[in-house]
Amino acid sequence: MQSMFGIKAVRSCLFAFPGYCITFYFGNWLNSPSCFWSLSADLSAGRSGWPVIAAAEDYWEARTVCLDPYWVNQWMKHYDFGLIKRGFLGAILKIFAGDQVNVLLLNLLFFVLGFALISAMVLAIRSVSPLRGGSLALFAFLISVSPVTKVIVETAGDPLHVIVLLCFLTVFIGSLLPASVLWFRPWLFGGSFVIANLIYEGSYLLLLPFLFIDRKLDFPRVFCLVVSTCLLLSFSRPEVATLGAKIAGEFHVFNPANGLHWAYRDGGGIASSVGFMFNINQEFTKYLQEPLASLFRASRSFVPSFSVLLILDSLMRWRSLRASTMFARESALIVAVGLPFFLITHDWFRYGMFVIYMALIVVYYRCGLPSDAGGSSINRSVIFPSAAWVCFVPLVALVMVGPLTADLRTGFPEHLFPGSLLVLLLACLARIWSGVRCKATLQFNG
Repeated sequence: MQSMFGIKAVRSCLFAFPGYCITFYFGNWLNSPSCFWSLSADLSAGRSGWPVIAAAEDYWEARTVCLDPYWVNQWMKHYDFGLIKRGFLGAILKIFAGDQVNVLLLNLLFFVLGFALISAMVLAIRSVSPLRGGSLALFAFLISVSPVTKVIVETAGDPLHVIVLLCFLTVFIGSLLPASVLWFRPWLFGGSFVIANLIYEGSYLLLLPFLFIDRKLDFPRVFCLVVSTCLLLSFSRPEVATLGAKIAGEFHVFNPANGLHWAYRDGGGIASSVGFMFNINQEFTKYLQEPLASLFRASRSFVPSFSVLLILDSLMRWRSLRASTMFARESALIVAVGLPFFLITHDWFRYGMFVIYMALIVVYYRCGLPSDAGGSSINRSVIFPSAAWVCFVPLVALVMVGPLTADLRTGFPEHLFPGSLLVLLLACLARIWSGVRCKATLQFNG
């Protein structure tokens, strides 16, 4: 794993940057470059900008620029008035920014976090697949203009992004620990689990397989699980009505280009302030009232998510059957453990990408450890056979079908569902092709 951040490895991530910039420009939460135009107008005017921008309260580009106010809102909560749900990120931000934060810097931070997320996928795929050189560069570019990146840029600032990066950092540090301090590894994973729950309470179920990544029970991680359980019970209650106003009075964002300010807002069913029962009632009411529509909505998320999983699985299979099998197994385990949570949410494609990221993290970690250390070390051969280029066909199709200017967090638009089925078909064929050819290669070598 030490070579994960080598010069060649990091260089491969640069091929994703142009595509990432294009996707962010057209596919941000507005699905339009209008936020850049508005900011340019304010900067060129050298004053409050266009009157219509400064005067209209619902003109969000004037306040949060290219960021969805919903995610900015989640970075505005803090612990000045006690331990509250989703207050960790705001508390950390408040330490460095003081009582107000420049929204332009926040735009830059969220942009960097999103690119770091794409880079983490590229680096992890490099470790568990034979992709190198031109094949890895092509993968990096295609993934950066695919729906995988689109759902990341339209949710820029999503706490899940921070959690995924935290998990990547945890496994990387854990893999570098010398034998003399291996006792610290369970505390490292347990501490990350607690922090993830402070960032987002849904991590309790979603990160359970990550917490016990080596399938071992020990005191540090059980202790951290107990602490997280107490936090979850505390966060399950709705917040008092006056808390939102207090939080807003202590911390806000400002746009230096036009002088407008914005602070935390609660109410209206915002998930960061309501209890679990609100989400349960809201989602299950939809299931009961519109069962077929709910099933179709879920299909528009499951089909593209499963397509991405099959594409990555096909690429891994050319490197190691063990890694491929582990990736599928871990993905299924995360879905099974997190099923109660998935049933009370509706951003299914967003969470589908999260599942794939977390499964990839587990595979990257366990395949990087030797067998005597609880890992599943894989063959170090990195030859990319010409037959494996077939696996890029469904990825290219995913880029062509996936919209660049439409909301994807809840799934593909209805009119693109047939196209997503075509991508799934191609992904299944690529997976079958990989399985047959890799088996033939093993028999030939044997």
